[in-house]
Amino acid sequence: MKSVAEIEATIQNLKDTIKSLESDLLQAKDHESAMEHGDVRAVAIALHGALCTSNHTDQCGWFYGVKNGVHNWDEWTHKHYVEKAEKFIEKYGTDNISMKIQMFVDMKRL
Repeated sequence: MKSVAEIEATIQNLKDTIKSLESDLLQAKDHESAMEHGDVRAVAIALHGALCTSNHTDQCGWFYGVKNGVHNWDEWTHKHYVEKAEKFIEKYGTDNISMKIQMFVDMKRL
């Protein structure tokens, strides 16, 4: 049988996990909402994740433009993907944009 201290520690760990997951869920909802409303930067992030096949050590500068989770939108690679996102939105619209990007990902796997 577990001690009271062990059970309390387990409960606290579960509460911490729930809090972290709730935060992740909120961020995911915000991202999804931004995507569906055509937030160019959110679309740029998704397109980079879906389309970039470069080596991120020395061929793609995307992650050099991200410091402490903050994107530098003046960095060349970021600007490039913003341009792609603008063209993508212009051509395909914002309806079901996450699904459209996922289709590109799926096509790469075929």
